[in-house]
Amino acid sequence: MATDTITIQGSWSGQLNVGMLVTLIVNIQDNADGTLSATIDCPEQGLSDGKLDTIAFQNGSLSFEFKKAFATYEGSINQNGTEIVGTYASGGASFPLTLKRCMTVPEKAKRPQEPQSPYPYQVEDVAYENKAAGVTLAGTLTLPQSQGPFPTVLLIAGSGPCDRNESLMGHKPFMVLADHLTRQGIAVLRVDKRGVGASTGDYGAATSTDFASDVLAGVQYLKARQEIDSKRIGLIGHSEGGIIAPMVAAQSRDVAFIVLLAAPGVNGEEILYEQGALCQRAEGVPEDIIVRHIAVSRQAFAIIKKEADPKVAATQLAQLAKRHLETLPETQKLLTELAKRHDDQNLDQATATAQIEAGMRAMNTPWFRHFLMFDPASVLKNVTVPVLALNGERDLQVAPQQNLPAIAKALADAGNTDYTIIELPGLNHVLQTCTTGAVSEYAKIEETMSPVALQTISKWILKHVASPFQQPSGPYGVGAETYAIKASQQQNQSKDALQSRDLTIQCWYPTTKKPSTPTCPWAPKFAAFLEQHAEVFKQLELGKLRTYAQPNVPVSTDQASYPVILYSHGSSQMVGDNSSLCEELASHGYVVVGIDHPQEAIREFFSKGFPLYNEVKIRMVQDMEQEIIDAQCVLDYLEHLPANSILIGKLDLHNIGMAGHSFGGTVAVQLCRRDKRCRAAINMEGPLIGKDATTPFHKPLLFLLGSESWLSNPMTEEQIVQCFQTKENYLDAQQSYRAAIDTLASAAGDDARTVVIKGADHNAFVDLALIAQHSPIDMRSGSLDAQRTHEIMKAYVCAFFDKYLKGKTSVLLNEQKSMYSEV
Repeated sequence: MATDTITIQGSWSGQLNVGMLVTLIVNIQDNADGTLSATIDCPEQGLSDGKLDTIAFQNGSLSFEFKKAFATYEGSINQNGTEIVGTYASGGASFPLTLKRCMTVPEKAKRPQEPQSPYPYQVEDVAYENKAAGVTLAGTLTLPQSQGPFPTVLLIAGSGPCDRNESLMGHKPFMVLADHLTRQGIAVLRVDKRGVGASTGDYGAATSTDFASDVLAGVQYLKARQEIDSKRIGLIGHSEGGIIAPMVAAQSRDVAFIVLLAAPGVNGEEILYEQGALCQRAEGVPEDIIVRHIAVSRQAFAIIKKEADPKVAATQLAQLAKRHLETLPETQKLLTELAKRHDDQNLDQATATAQIEAGMRAMNTPWFRHFLMFDPASVLKNVTVPVLALNGERDLQVAPQQNLPAIAKALADAGNTDYTIIELPGLNHVLQTCTTGAVSEYAKIEETMSPVALQTISKWILKHVASPFQQPSGPYGVGAETYAIKASQQQNQSKDALQSRDLTIQCWYPTTKKPSTPTCPWAPKFAAFLEQHAEVFKQLELGKLRTYAQPNVPVSTDQASYPVILYSHGSSQMVGDNSSLCEELASHGYVVVGIDHPQEAIREFFSKGFPLYNEVKIRMVQDMEQEIIDAQCVLDYLEHLPANSILIGKLDLHNIGMAGHSFGGTVAVQLCRRDKRCRAAINMEGPLIGKDATTPFHKPLLFLLGSESWLSNPMTEEQIVQCFQTKENYLDAQQSYRAAIDTLASAAGDDARTVVIKGADHNAFVDLALIAQHSPIDMRSGSLDAQRTHEIMKAYVCAFFDKYLKGKTSVLLNEQKSMYSEV
């Protein structure tokens, strides 16, 4: 068959030996105008549908160029049109490559962790300039669905021309890592290296120092984004990226923390000796060949270190390569072992020579020269921000036993008091769960990144960002004051009062200035109580938590007065257990008054265990009656504020509402029923109890429920026994609650709403759900991300009170289908 009659269109496949076997698949199409276009796949490198820049087929000769890999190919087709024999050139090295026509399309490797759209977060393609270097960097920014500004990380890839996903061996580690972190409420920027993908510049001429300047440009870009908290920007560097991250942190005060994944702690020369030996042993290379390889490497490195002129060094390295090949007494043995190592029975002298010569040329690049002699300790000694250094036990490329102690020593020498060094069992250099750690395993493993590694990274970051709470989204800043109400000041004379007792109230109110970072401690009394009664809470370091409220600041003068919302906490809780919601309301122009109910009976249950279910019901009704009186006493106090109160004249006592969680939601509904001063109430997961629990009344009510709470979702037998003793008790409580909601909602008519948040459980509505996300503690709050639950909850709470206390039209409450897919 004449070659000029052969059709070239279709898929062609061949294996390329570049120190390891990789598969190239070229997919060629005829265009309507008579030209050709093509894409290239490399499953082992994670390349799919890479567009070839040029392709031509004339007189039986095929040529193409793929600039992303700095690669070209030239080959000739056989007479049968079934095989193209040619040469693939990349990075100054040439390798034989035979492409054969594919009869079937090769199956793509399984990568179950790779996220698929639609994503539960925002994804944006971005570009920004490194003006000093004259390059444009392109990448992907992922932003959580919840309210910002967000803590953020910039990902820094390892060595080689990496794209934004750090694609290698058919995996996309940075895509998987970004997906995990963004789901945890952390924004992520991942970027193509200069000269790679959509980024401009010359990759081949760049060193780690150049890449560090690109990262600095990325930090400046993030600072300019309003969704990003400029005080909580961190860096995550993998492999060589773990050298670059400390370089940037040592230069810039804008870096709040760094995470080093499989990062070098010693210079490149030491790493390469260890890496070469470990990797070759894992592939079964005989010890005498490993020793010979190290000896040649020492000679080559000596040339690089001694000779600054690349041209002179190139000549000396070429001579070294020639001597090495000519003087090997067991050249055939070397070739046999290399063939065995690469599963390639066709490896010949020419291929081995090409590999060795290509390796020598790679040593003479600017990047390699810098890497060989750079000592990471020189910059680590200047890093004082928090550091997590994480490596896999079976990492053969950057051995943990060689590098982690060196990183720890350098940080200790820096006087850094907040660093964590972790060696995770069973993981390799790219943090996969593996068998040997050999490089040849990477592509064969379906897992892209170990879930243990992902969780370790995210929980460490969340623990080290300033606060688990989002900045309030309203136009006002938030002020905070605490008041003690003496028994003698309680003016309530209700006949239903059980007793008179001292109370503490926490007030959040609108102020003018909004802080950029958290200021007030989070619920100090509650934090101390939790740590005293449960050992597990000590791990949360609750005393270090801060919220966005500001103590002792003036009330905003934008309005003459502001509507008032009472907030009542749940059983065994204290004032401040939902500070994030109270601050959100204050930022939208409300004075929120949190009541600290003593609740002696329920706290006794919390610390000593639950008594019989019937006794609990009796005690709960008694406590509810007392807490209603507490709320009425607080309203009386607000009507007769002391002359020195910051809130004098600022309370709109004609527009009062109440909200509460769990038992506090119970109290909110009952106060609204019994006290004419309360115009509207919100019950978040609160049981409806008492003799008048189902007595209809017409006031605006909002019931916020979680689809996975005991009220909506079946409990396990163990949970039923712990909380209700018997299944009959549980079903009775569940059915009674649903019936009570239906009765009250029916009575309130159009002024009642029942909102069920899919994936939230009973605990998801309070601050502890947010705090637990930032800790190693597994505190269940439902399958939905706690930040997302709080975003939805806050939106409905604000919309409800805006409508019934401020008279604003509510799109959210009026729409037939919620804007939130989880509702």
